[in-house]
Amino acid sequence: EEPAEDKYFTYGDTAGRVFEIQGVPTRTVGDIWYYGKSEVHFQDGRVKGWFVSEGDRLKAWKKQ
Repeated sequence: EEPAEDKYFTYGDTAGRVFEIQGVPTRTVGDIWYYGKSEVHFQDGRVKGWFVSEGDRLKAWKKQ
């Protein structure tokens, strides 16, 4: 089991993984989950991308 502070989600992860790491979204609209003003975008149930608004924190990791 990964320590909570070491958990991140990235491209292709499932919605379940995002929920486990990021928690309950502020709201959802279609395939977009909102965390404050930040967004996680899904396609076919997997992370397609995200946008982080200044002041918000998403535990997203962009693979190099």
